[in-house]
Amino acid sequence: MTEIETTLKTANVGDLRDNQNNISISKKDVVANLITEIVNTQKDHGKDLRIQYVFLDVNESITEIEKEITSVQFKVEILDEKGRVASTVERRLGLKGGM
Repeated sequence: MTEIETTLKTANVGDLRDNQNNISISKKDVVANLITEIVNTQKDHGKDLRIQYVFLDVNESITEIEKEITSVQFKVEILDEKGRVASTVERRLGLKGGM
């Protein structure tokens, strides 16, 4: 879980943070990049993962409207051999203004 926490903390969203004038964020790209980083850190451990996420606006309300997204909340669960949750980490990543 430490590797996943580190991955989520240091995820490459700097370009989004640097460009505060972004008019929108590609939800698909953000999620694809973060999931790729998480899977790459865990691929040698042989455990199944369950990844859930939600996009939030400046008021911390759930949104699907790309131009309103300011953060993404991830929940990553590592499953044991029987498919039960063995460990969980949650992390909110600020993507642009309003954070």
